[in-house]
Amino acid sequence: MRKTALFLILVWIIAGLLSCTTYSQKKSSSDKIIDLVNTQNSNVLSEITYLPFLFDKEIIVLERDRNMIWQNISNAGFSFEKIIDTESIPVSGKDYLFFGNTMEVKTWFEKYLPKRASLVKINCQNGLYYMILGSRTGVKTEAGGTFPKIYGFTGPVRR
Repeated sequence: MRKTALFLILVWIIAGLLSCTTYSQKKSSSDKIIDLVNTQNSNVLSEITYLPFLFDKEIIVLERDRNMIWQNISNAGFSFEKIIDTESIPVSGKDYLFFGNTMEVKTWFEKYLPKRASLVKINCQNGLYYMILGSRTGVKTEAGGTFPKIYGFTGPVRR
């Protein structure tokens, strides 16, 4: 009886530790987006991209243009190669400079940037990229996943 109780307690402890390990391996919002880009999943990327979308120095307002951008990126076989590091921080007032020092970009930041957006810096072998992502609550896609909204994307940028 004592061996059985000890065995059950040990199984309960191991199960608890395993569930903590699984929980801590949950992907970040930026990792989910990086995976979508690296797997050329243009349909989901289009679905979760906010309009107007800030793409480099351009403001994309048409759905067909947004879809074409992600389709072209996928068709070109683009991926974030050998990621060195990623960093996600709240967007600040001067972050528009990563996308371009133009009145159009500055106006987009003032008018369309959500309050709880993050600036994601992706440093990889093929360059330095920035994305603006919405809050963690995300968007449920038709494909069945939940992802943050994408508000902006630029790169590779000069360091």
